[in-house]
Amino acid sequence: MKKFMIDNITQEQSSNYMEVGDIDASNVTASTEIKLPCELELITTMFNEFVKINNILPGNNWDQERVSIPSIDLYGFPLTNIIQRDYLTPIIESCTKLKLIPSYVRLRKYFKGSVLKPHLDRDACHINLTYCIDGPPWAMNVGPELSPVELKPGKGIIYDGTKLLHGRLEESPGEVLQMFCHWTAVDGKFEKYAYDSGKNKEFFENKKVYGTEQLTYLNGLYPVKILKL
Repeated sequence: MKKFMIDNITQEQSSNYMEVGDIDASNVTASTEIKLPCELELITTMFNEFVKINNILPGNNWDQERVSIPSIDLYGFPLTNIIQRDYLTPIIESCTKLKLIPSYVRLRKYFKGSVLKPHLDRDACHINLTYCIDGPPWAMNVGPELSPVELKPGKGIIYDGTKLLHGRLEESPGEVLQMFCHWTAVDGKFEKYAYDSGKNKEFFENKKVYGTEQLTYLNGLYPVKILKL
């Protein structure tokens, strides 16, 4: 067992990234290819346009002290919200053998030379999917030995964010756009933090709010193929 000092708290780590919480996750691979219901280019294009239109500058997120170079974060972006709610949740449930409740999803653009301090996540981020949308291959470090797992567009890793140390020890070779999806487990010790402590409950429980028909609408705005959910 190895100890790490994270945010001035000693955390004992006895798991590795093959485990998810205290459940049998022998079927969960370290990293996995997941096909999203839209081309990754669509997410990248919409992210860049939203940032430009709203004049969002690097350093706009609350946990910026963990990132060596200020990043740009978008919390609850409509397209990725739909993808998490209507598409990814059953996939991750199948991988973990858990009934899951979404918390939130956010997009982050890292800039060249960035590193991410190893850390543990807050209680709303029990079961996590970190998924690469765009950029060059860049290793994520996970588990008690902070083992490197290379991520590239279309590839992600599933892990327990409250239990497993994770970060990026090597500098980013370029700009990288990542999607972070977070869930809590039904009847688990973090269930009370579901929907990010309730703030996103209306969206995730009501499919009339940004329903899948939005994907058809977006397909008319952007010349990028969207797959049917």
